Amino acid sequence: MTFLSLNLYAQQDNAPVVGVSDKRIEIYGLKNARVVVDYQSTIENTDILVSDGRIERIGQGLVFPKGTIIYDLKGKTVYPSFIDIKHYEMAPANLSFLSKAGIVFAVTSSGLEHRSDFLTNLRKAIKYGLPENEALKALTYTPASMIGASDMIGAIKEKMIANFLIYLREYF
Repeated sequence: MTFLSLNLYAQQDNAPVVGVSDKRIEIYGLKNARVVVDYQSTIENTDILVSDGRIERIGQGLVFPKGTIIYDLKGKTVYPSFIDIKHYEMAPANLSFLSKAGIVFAVTSSGLEHRSDFLTNLRKAIKYGLPENEALKALTYTPASMIGASDMIGAIKEKMIANFLIYLREYF
């Protein structure tokens, strides 16, 4: 699985060294991406303008200011960055049961002996009935809400912290 994150882990020479806190470059433009805004909505062929670590604008055909570092993300998906606060130790079907019961939950890779097992476990939970949008919500919006930060992180919206992942294919 390949991903870019803003903290842009890009394979380009002008990529930030330490993410959005890197002050060498103030403005980024992400073009032509499929954007998973939050656990409920996705928009296609979308541009994102990031300035000073915040999402300034989202839309199609944005005109980026002079000096913007632009990444063409055609064929790639941008997700809100996953927030990691609750221990994942439940059996795969349990997340589906919680979701169906309307119980709020978050999932995390914390405590796993092998963090690389996290995605495998999450995909297993989806196979056992957890809807993908609920999995995304449990990784993004819910933990952000639990720590009182859903107005800053957990979605891709204007004025929120530009903290997201870019995938070459679907995450789940």
